[in-house]
Amino acid sequence: MSAAPKIDLVMLRNFVPIRLGPHGARDYLAWVAYPDVDESENRARWKNAVVAAAYKAHRRHPPPEAQGIKVENINGIVGRGFRRIHCRRIPAAIIAREWIEGERVMRAIRGVLDTPAANAGLLGAPEEATIKRAWSESRPALAMAVALSDVLIHRAESIDEAIPRLAWVDHAWVDFAIMAATIYAVRLSDLFPELLVPIRVA
Repeated sequence: MSAAPKIDLVMLRNFVPIRLGPHGARDYLAWVAYPDVDESENRARWKNAVVAAAYKAHRRHPPPEAQGIKVENINGIVGRGFRRIHCRRIPAAIIAREWIEGERVMRAIRGVLDTPAANAGLLGAPEEATIKRAWSESRPALAMAVALSDVLIHRAESIDEAIPRLAWVDHAWVDFAIMAATIYAVRLSDLFPELLVPIRVA
């Protein structure tokens, strides 16, 4: 069995906390959906809405932190976060992966623009605006998004079905994603020093 790759953590900064258990899946996805450090309120609101939606589905009363969201707003908040991951972060991850693997970035960009998610998900924006918007706001989350795309590649469901399952049902993927994101962050750190790097916390 090959040895695990050596990771120089000194090269990295911008560590973001990922908790154990199901909380960790929501932490990870929230940072991918809302990667700006100033979006803490959006991350917290989205995670609470995900919890509220799960309790609502089972006709149970949600915990205190998830009780401040109106029932009629829950699905909209949750869906908005999922769409940001599917329609912005995953296309950006495709570009970053091609970059990592030494392929032509423009070829990767053209491939992203050919996907329905990239075109329909950004409200019909022109191609240039689509690229700039998805790429610029996704840059801090690139390493985490590429790792998430690694997880999604091996899922039998469509992306639309798989991402919600990662938040609500299957949490075993998080440790793999954290390790993969750290490796990708090292490989991209010279180009993108602002990359977020997930780290486990109790």
